[in-house]
Amino acid sequence: MRRMFPVLLCCLASFSFAGCNKADSDATKKAGNDNAKPAAQGADVKRDGYVGVIQGATLDKLQKNTIGGAFAGYRYFATRDWNESKTKDGKIVVDFYGQLDKVTFTDRDRSAGLIGRALDIKFVINDQGAFWIDSISRYDNKPGGMESYAVADFGSVLPKIYANEVIRF
Repeated sequence: MRRMFPVLLCCLASFSFAGCNKADSDATKKAGNDNAKPAAQGADVKRDGYVGVIQGATLDKLQKNTIGGAFAGYRYFATRDWNESKTKDGKIVVDFYGQLDKVTFTDRDRSAGLIGRALDIKFVINDQGAFWIDSISRYDNKPGGMESYAVADFGSVLPKIYANEVIRF
């Protein structure tokens, strides 16, 4: 278990070096996404390629802000990282990885020895330009190692990010 955390970090680091070229970005614009605009500024925000497409998009029920703006403005993310990759079947995967601030830990979390907690939110873009959230995973770093959990209820996470409220598990 303890070895999973460095492996996870290496995987995330390798994804951060994978990028998209100008031709990919132009193809995305031709697919009808040329009005996607980044909503936030800062070192934790990429504004090009498929990451920029997701950051400039809105979610149907949460249209008051773009995805990029909501994630950049969420005060409980200590770190934020966006990465993109392509699957063998041609789908584009955009990962948002956010380390949650320790103020979000409950007393129960602290007594269980929680050292760190992160969320990995996977967006998928198909070849027609439609996107969806494929999965949300939670990673808890404890003295015994890294534990991962699938978050089944997306509705318990995304509205909290948009409302800038603490996410509790």
